[in-house]
Amino acid sequence: MNKTVPFLCALLIATVSLAGTISVTKRSPAVDPKFTTPKFTVPAGFTVELVAGPPLVNHPMMGGFDHEGRLLISETAGMNLRDKELDEQLPNYVTLLEDSDNDGFFDKSTRFADKMTFPQGGLWHDGAWYVCSPPGLWRLEDTDGDGKADKREQIATGFAYTGNAADVHGPFLHPNGRLYWCHGRKGHEVYQRDGKTLVSMNKGARIWSCLPDGSDLRFFAGGGMDNPVEVDFTPEGEILGTVNLFYGRPRGDVYVHWQHGGAYPRYDQKAVVNEFTQTGDLLKEVFNYGHVAISGFTHYRSGAWGNEFIGNAFITFFNTHKLGRSVVTRRDASFSLEAHEFLEALDNDTHFTDVIEDADGSLLLIDTGGWFRIGCPTSQIAKPDIRGAIYRIRKTIEVPKPDPRGKNLRWNRASSDELIQRLDDGRFAVRERARETLVKRGNEAVQALAKSAMRGNERTRRDSLWCLSRIENPLARSTMWSALHDKSSSVRQTACNILGEAGDRSATSSLVRLLADPSMAVQREAATALGRIGDSGAIAFLLYQLNRDLPRELEHAILYALIEIGDADPLFAALDPKSPRQSGRALLALHELNPADLKAGHMTGFLSTANEDLRTTLIRVASKRSDWAEPICKVFNKWIDQRKVSDEHLPIITGIVPHFLDQAAGQSLVARLLNWEKPSPQILELAAQLIVSSPNPKLHPDWIAPLRSQIKSATGKTQLSLLNAVAALRNKTFDPDLTELGRDETRSEIVRVKALASISNRAGKLDAPSFKILTDLLGSERQMKDRAEASRMLGTARLTVAQMRELAGIIGHLGPIELPLVIPAFIRTRDAAVGTNLVASLLTAPGVGNLSVAELKRTLTRYPPEVYAAAEPLVTKLESQSANQEKHLDELEAALPGGHPSRGKKVFSSQNALCAVCHHVNGTGGRVGPDLSRIGRIRTKRDLLESLIYPSASLARDFEAYSIEFKDGESQTGVIVEDGEQRIQLAIANGQMMNIPRNRIRNVKPSQLSLMPQGLDQTMTRQQIADLLAYLQTLR
Repeated sequence: MNKTVPFLCALLIATVSLAGTISVTKRSPAVDPKFTTPKFTVPAGFTVELVAGPPLVNHPMMGGFDHEGRLLISETAGMNLRDKELDEQLPNYVTLLEDSDNDGFFDKSTRFADKMTFPQGGLWHDGAWYVCSPPGLWRLEDTDGDGKADKREQIATGFAYTGNAADVHGPFLHPNGRLYWCHGRKGHEVYQRDGKTLVSMNKGARIWSCLPDGSDLRFFAGGGMDNPVEVDFTPEGEILGTVNLFYGRPRGDVYVHWQHGGAYPRYDQKAVVNEFTQTGDLLKEVFNYGHVAISGFTHYRSGAWGNEFIGNAFITFFNTHKLGRSVVTRRDASFSLEAHEFLEALDNDTHFTDVIEDADGSLLLIDTGGWFRIGCPTSQIAKPDIRGAIYRIRKTIEVPKPDPRGKNLRWNRASSDELIQRLDDGRFAVRERARETLVKRGNEAVQALAKSAMRGNERTRRDSLWCLSRIENPLARSTMWSALHDKSSSVRQTACNILGEAGDRSATSSLVRLLADPSMAVQREAATALGRIGDSGAIAFLLYQLNRDLPRELEHAILYALIEIGDADPLFAALDPKSPRQSGRALLALHELNPADLKAGHMTGFLSTANEDLRTTLIRVASKRSDWAEPICKVFNKWIDQRKVSDEHLPIITGIVPHFLDQAAGQSLVARLLNWEKPSPQILELAAQLIVSSPNPKLHPDWIAPLRSQIKSATGKTQLSLLNAVAALRNKTFDPDLTELGRDETRSEIVRVKALASISNRAGKLDAPSFKILTDLLGSERQMKDRAEASRMLGTARLTVAQMRELAGIIGHLGPIELPLVIPAFIRTRDAAVGTNLVASLLTAPGVGNLSVAELKRTLTRYPPEVYAAAEPLVTKLESQSANQEKHLDELEAALPGGHPSRGKKVFSSQNALCAVCHHVNGTGGRVGPDLSRIGRIRTKRDLLESLIYPSASLARDFEAYSIEFKDGESQTGVIVEDGEQRIQLAIANGQMMNIPRNRIRNVKPSQLSLMPQGLDQTMTRQQIADLLAYLQTLR
């Protein structure tokens, strides 16, 4: 995976017409004749060949070529195993494929390295195969030429993994000679090669790099995303990559420009993102493909298919069985992208995991088959018997370049000048080999390289600089300084990158001038270099740039440079109310660089600013400084006294004050609002919003009387806001008032339920009237949403034994949504009568299919043996159903009538299915489960049926349920929406959000059950299921 690609400042985008469906045109004789291939759609003028399959490979994943043209493939045994099982069994391996007669089809397979955990990626460099396989990066070498690695060394380690493939991938060779790789959000504890010097011990995902011997290990950028997959490099050295779950709700799988020191989303992983230095808003993607499960990619380097393809990103999509072609161009300080479909496999069990450009310009497309299930968002049932293959995409009419790898060229005896000429060869594999050969020549090649860096064409000048950057020589360094003045922005940018990596202070004055370069990419790289060099003489010039209107990528580079240089005094001097843009950016840098010396007094003069960017910065900084509560609230109180709380002031008050509600100053401000004489609805709603938005609100005595009064006297939206505030406070002081509201039959049901929920959420006891209200809401005539909410409240309340006995006797009609919510109530007693009533109800309950066997056993084993014995037929039935899932799906699918989308849309929103409570579609609906706006593009009818009937068979990544155990012994299950430093925000099955302070939590552990109810085929008619499936398939 030695990747550097040419990028064009402007590209003519050719319109590619799609051909009809085609079959594989040729297949390798070495492939099992019984192996069947899918049909494909490809652009007119392209063909697809089967170049490797069983038995040569069975479940290939990712790979790359060595210098001889042999293909090394990371391959799995087709088993879905967790980390401990992988550590014990070491079932996976690297396969070496050879094309002995050079006909383009592989005919020989050798197990190059066995007994590996989960290899993903691979790079041939300097006579060895480098591959990431948890927990680290390996160097595998075949010293005797038998095609098997007999020398194995793990050169970097400490990267945690779980077995769901969102771990380490790579590596990839940068033009500067460093190896780069990706690691997902699994946690890490990484040391330098000495085993003593800690590099990082954290949780967030990162892009890592080291030298080929494993030394000088560092991370480049990172964030809260789940799974960075691969990276690639521009000729100037920028790093671009693919990422899964860059966003969570809705899911976004993206193409991203990784910047030095960059902090990237996800927004619901605040605690993780806070591991990183932040220069403002988190950096964003270049392009969001949606929910597609991006896997491998490559930038097209050769011109074999025409110049319009050079620099295009070819990206594989696991979910949609497609290969995309994305046209990437420069825009300001970053990139833009136009996405096009290029190839689609018309088979649901084809899953593309990587695409590799061969030396002749054809593309190899890797299909891993149907084995993968852990966290897989498309197939709930593993199909290891469906094996993968490797396909070659060719252009029908192309003039093949002779000797595409330059095997017939003289290499050992070639002069340096000859090798430099090959830096501009039309064959990219020859160019790469020439670069590596020149680096090995070392000082012998420096004179010739220095000359070509000044006099060659653009590509030769640029690549000569990369060669020189890897050779320690004074002439090499001085050549870089001259290159900063090159007429080509590409060469100037390359020189900036190299000098920043080298930390060359002698280049500071020239780099400062490039902050005003006509190219924003050069400006960005110059700022980055100045930060890495660390010369404080550059600060004034960097600060001057902060007064400009800057694209985010350039703003980040300048601010991160100021932080890296580390001199705070000039930043304090830059705080000037007359320059709000510069002041806000300087505040950001100071907050990251020197928070102890940054005082509230530096900010209070800016609080009334009308500049939105500065206001956002003030909120970002002040919300993390509870020690500033008193001076900042003093300003806010002055506004209140003077009746100057305008619409412009509200965002900064609501952004800052909630973080001060554990301080006296913040509590007093809210008390003033609540005790306002004849408060308007807006004043009360502002007070309620401040309480609800607080990560850990603490009840102040001065809040009690007005809240007790207002939750009963206020009406409409204001009353609901105040009830939300009381619920957030979780204090029994309000229980009498909440009970009174809950019993008041003149109140709306939403008010009554909210009032009782406030008590239930604290796991409070329910008196008899409140218990009756909730059990009445379980009635089959009630709306599903009310039944579900009542079930949840009963399931979390501390019921008496008498109440449990009564409840156990009346839940026999509950469906798959309500029953799992109420079951937790029965784990808090061993009373035989309760257990007997419970078993009797479960035997007839239509929702019992949504209880897992483990959950049922865990509940019933607390009761006397005779209770469990009575439930054994039910346990046996559920175990049998679990073992026969696929058969049941086959039978159900065959029995379904034709469906109609318009009827299915009504089913989706109905009280029977309740899909819209948790799922978002085109701007409406809940956010508990995955966004379904494009689900028809990425899931087949069978996939959707699997998810509908057996949602817990495989949980969609990032929507796994967690069980949160509180210190008082109670628990709550839901999907973590925000994992913050002070609280966890939990989405629960009724679609509501719970804010849980971390100081209440004893333990957080994954749940084996989806929040989505299982057994909907027991509560919905087959026609409703068919209609719902038809509707979901239209969502594209």
